[in-house]
Amino acid sequence: MRLPFLRRDPQPVDSSHIVLGSSDQDTVVELVGHTKAARAALGDKPLIIRCFPFRIGRISRTDPSSTAKLDLLLADQQPYHVSRLHLTIDRIDGTIVLIDSASRCGTCVDTTRFGSKIDAESRVVLAGGRHTLALGLADSPYLFQLEVRALKASDHLSLDGMLPDRLPQARMLYDKLCSVEQNLLNDRSLSPLQRSTTAGSMAKAIIERADLLDLLQCLASSPLSRGDHLAQHSVNVAVQAVTLFGKLGHSPDDMVKLTAGALLHDIGMQGVDRNILLKTGKLSSAEFDAVKRHTSLGGELLSGTDDICTLAALLARDHHERIDRSGYPRGVDVLADHTRFLGLLDSFEAMTHDRPQRQAFTPHEAVRKLAASTDSTFDPETRKAFLNVFSFFPVFSMVRLSTGETGQVVSANQGRPLAPQVRVLLDRTGRPMHEQRIVDLSCTPGISIVKDVVDRDLSRQYSEAMAPLA
Repeated sequence: MRLPFLRRDPQPVDSSHIVLGSSDQDTVVELVGHTKAARAALGDKPLIIRCFPFRIGRISRTDPSSTAKLDLLLADQQPYHVSRLHLTIDRIDGTIVLIDSASRCGTCVDTTRFGSKIDAESRVVLAGGRHTLALGLADSPYLFQLEVRALKASDHLSLDGMLPDRLPQARMLYDKLCSVEQNLLNDRSLSPLQRSTTAGSMAKAIIERADLLDLLQCLASSPLSRGDHLAQHSVNVAVQAVTLFGKLGHSPDDMVKLTAGALLHDIGMQGVDRNILLKTGKLSSAEFDAVKRHTSLGGELLSGTDDICTLAALLARDHHERIDRSGYPRGVDVLADHTRFLGLLDSFEAMTHDRPQRQAFTPHEAVRKLAASTDSTFDPETRKAFLNVFSFFPVFSMVRLSTGETGQVVSANQGRPLAPQVRVLLDRTGRPMHEQRIVDLSCTPGISIVKDVVDRDLSRQYSEAMAPLA
């Protein structure tokens, strides 16, 4: 199908970018496929883009690192119309901007063709309303309707939009969860029922995508902060809760309630001064007391009548309580199983992620501290169940193998805490592997983990090392 408004001889313009209008604050982009290929790329349903920048490009089966940087993958065939990184949709000060700085064939929105490599401008600023978007030349199979509009309350229900590749799909779901979680934590006007409804839909988006759980676990295990660390923390704990409680055999209904409770457990942080939460130095006694009040406030904010609110209120209030009575706010030692597990997950996530005051512990360092026999804050059964699911070398751990090679743990084997699955990254001389492979230590008795590699620079270098699992 030819698109008459796509010219092969675009004329350059004088401005630094083309302005088609402006949009309001809190805008989203809704993408709908016009052609068969475009509809297939979106799973035959609209895609709500809430997390920016949003990158669109061609599927690469030979370059996983480039694929991991994309949010929407298009299975373009030769002669290619779509480049490896073709278009970026960004929101800058509430304005939607389309950026094409790398594609070979350019992009067309409405009647304007742009792209720095076709001797045209590299960006277009979009007005609110509907637009026609085409990637590539006139016979490109990728034609979309793009609508710039205000955020709707129902947009969070589209969290699990289908995409053709698992890693970008997992990244999109993870980023959307963090975006909704940030609103959930910051919006003081929400009622308990509204909070539980939103958290319940988010929980279902995780639980119903079991095919993405391993990759979500990898993303949740990265120590790097990609935005609001409070929102990420709650999402990470929720992903880990799905992993743990799923292995412990909880019913689907209970899984939704527990996961929603994990998403809401730090809701009381909205009552803590952000200057305290972002402070880079040690907290004073008064500042720490202010932080501790988030547990009591969380219980109050979630006081409601539905099942999710009832459970979430208890988790929000008691997730810092400990069996040796060293916790807060009440200093009690009798705790429900799910409260003890969530408290351990909350501690583990906090220890293994960067915070304004400190760098992250490695996953193995954190596990070693939590599993130490001298640790009286968590009971032995809780710690044992945690280790059976996450292993002594949890996902994201950098390890040295008995072969002399260095790798990164990408998956745990339940009941085999010393034998996870490891992606081999470096050979015994420290050089990157030409062909990386996954070694399942539970099936290879001749290979074992020798030690934890405490190299944070190496760990950050391979923060996208989960791509081969996709």
